Amino acid sequence: EKDVPPPSETTSADASARKDLYIVFTCAVCETRSTKGMSRQAYESGVVIVTCPGCNNRHLIADHLGWFQDGKWTVEDLLAERGENVKKGADGTIELTLEDVMGRSKT
Repeated sequence: EKDVPPPSETTSADASARKDLYIVFTCAVCETRSTKGMSRQAYESGVVIVTCPGCNNRHLIADHLGWFQDGKWTVEDLLAERGENVKKGADGTIELTLEDVMGRSKT
């Protein structure tokens, strides 16, 4: 079993290898549903870009360095502007419905 160092002793390499957060999304280009992991440090303090496995389009998830947007920005901000909800888990747990995982039906 590997001992996990306290947060003050972790390096940026350790943080980039961890997948503390996950996002389930549907690509707006090809409608492929996928799940991607990222470190909490990157999401809250850096830049996160994920690649769609269906069409290889890149999606900006977070930009706290102002590389792509003016000021700090996350996909949660975009969804809030659109009036959409973000489901978040607490203590490592999140409850998802089949629709959350598979996407909305087009009927």
